[in-house]
Amino acid sequence: MLKNLNTNERKVLIVGLLSLFVAVVTYGLLASQGKFENKAWNLGGAIVGFLASAVVLNRVYGTKNIDSAASINNSAQGSKSIELIDGSVEIINSMVLTVQNAERYIYAIGGRSRNETYLNAIKDRVAKGGIRYVHIITGDHILHHLCKHLHDLFESSEIGYLPKDKYGNVIVTDRITVIALPSPSVKLLDKGLKIIDERVASDYREYIIELLGKSNRNTDLSFIESLCSECNTNSS
Repeated sequence: MLKNLNTNERKVLIVGLLSLFVAVVTYGLLASQGKFENKAWNLGGAIVGFLASAVVLNRVYGTKNIDSAASINNSAQGSKSIELIDGSVEIINSMVLTVQNAERYIYAIGGRSRNETYLNAIKDRVAKGGIRYVHIITGDHILHHLCKHLHDLFESSEIGYLPKDKYGNVIVTDRITVIALPSPSVKLLDKGLKIIDERVASDYREYIIELLGKSNRNTDLSFIESLCSECNTNSS
């Protein structure tokens, strides 16, 4: 089979398969050793293993990138894939498309959202109806774009707040999970993982609902505005 693939296709296949193997082993080890009671944490460890392996193997194997996404498909049980997304534009495009195709759920974690195209895509999809929108704010402050977004959707969403910014940037719909990672050099999300799998999405939604239950639910509009540096400046 490898003979029929070009160099970049071989790279995608080799890096993807080896990274997926590391993720599966990581998940199995964490589950068997009982490191975390919540299976979503085991899943998170596996995803970190996948990302770390993919980045290292990508550099070792040579050539530029794994295109914009390295995919592994499993057609035996329907359409499933794991994609490594490279680039801030690609991250936003993936998140927007994910939100636009949501059927019943849009669950999000993070307090650093600033892209209006992405936030407006959520707003438009929620406005069409039939969507449960959950957003957990994390960290000690939010940007004004997110503040305005949550203000506009306050009556149509479930909002929680966790002071520690340690949960990453996650968007989950009915069958898609996108985990975006910030760049170490600029204030942008420029690496990410897109998982198309209903079971994984269900696990992550369950995890987010657990976080919502443990979060500060007294997130009225005045509290949200208190987290926004621009609103705080205007009110002082």
